[in-house]
Amino acid sequence: MVRRLASTRRTAVLAVSVAAVLALVLAGCGSSSSSSTTTGSTTKTTTTSGAGSTAEPTVYMIGSVTNNTFWAAVQRGFLAGGKAFGVHAIYEAPGIHASSSSIPLIQSALAAHPAGMAINYSDASIRAPTLAALDQGVAVTLFNNNRFEEVGGKADTATTDPRITTLPYVGEDSLLNAEDLAKTFIPYLKKKGTILIVDPVPGVEVLALRRQGIETVMHANGFSTAYLPAGLDEGTNLTTIGSYLQAHSNVVGVVGLGDPTGDPACTYIQKSNLSIPVATFDVDAEAIQHIQKGCMKAATDQQPYLQGYLSAANLAFQIVDHLYPVSVNTGSYIVTSQNVAEVAKAVAAGKG
Repeated sequence: MVRRLASTRRTAVLAVSVAAVLALVLAGCGSSSSSSTTTGSTTKTTTTSGAGSTAEPTVYMIGSVTNNTFWAAVQRGFLAGGKAFGVHAIYEAPGIHASSSSIPLIQSALAAHPAGMAINYSDASIRAPTLAALDQGVAVTLFNNNRFEEVGGKADTATTDPRITTLPYVGEDSLLNAEDLAKTFIPYLKKKGTILIVDPVPGVEVLALRRQGIETVMHANGFSTAYLPAGLDEGTNLTTIGSYLQAHSNVVGVVGLGDPTGDPACTYIQKSNLSIPVATFDVDAEAIQHIQKGCMKAATDQQPYLQGYLSAANLAFQIVDHLYPVSVNTGSYIVTSQNVAEVAKAVAAGKG
């Protein structure tokens, strides 16, 4: 998996090299175990490692949502990283995909006085609890999102405090990866026309950055773009995308800003015997099938397992080893028919 990181390669290699050494040192710590409890809409999973686990530093990861394959892979990575690097890992996530749902979990975790915490910094609303963690002396690494920019031209929506903006980050560079995806996709477009960009969660800044990257590259190469807001339900998106394609014959390609839109786009195109290529973000098992069948030409892979695993590693580096943690762009890997078999193995193992 690690050799698939195309950017920040030196820091990635450093992380993995240290990881290998530490894993050997910690191999004698004994057997490991994990437990999971669900209270209301919140899931909490912990992992311990052998008889000496009570002496291990406790670290938390606050995820984004439960019952989602992407976030399940993040969780597996974090728990595995906890075992490998000698920290007591606790994963918690709300039942609703929203920053407001994550904040109470961060606050609750801080009340337990952990040694470290991995935070999904999705917008400036996470600023206060992140600063509270730092003030408390908690080691913090950011993952999945490090959204510091202002939203809608409002200065108070930006994060400028260097205590936060200089924190280590493990996850995708949304704008850069969107540009890379667009460049990979262009050779598959048979003629000039309109690229339909379908958004599963309108208003989310990370998806706005993905859209920006796609539009920038497409416009520079003579393509026009159209924006279609959608949702997280693939059945509804299938109807929405199908209706748009029926009414707009000038569409020559579709880009889904997430798998809830890329997958149904391919489903409709294949059932309708159309020859419109599709690209998407966040490859999943269904997207792999679409790539293998030829409808989907390119997809980004954020490598969610690595987001969790390297977040645990970062916290252990800082807390246990007194090393400076690293930042890694895990999402720079573009999946095509040429490398899809490798990714399929990771997804089948619950790591993709």
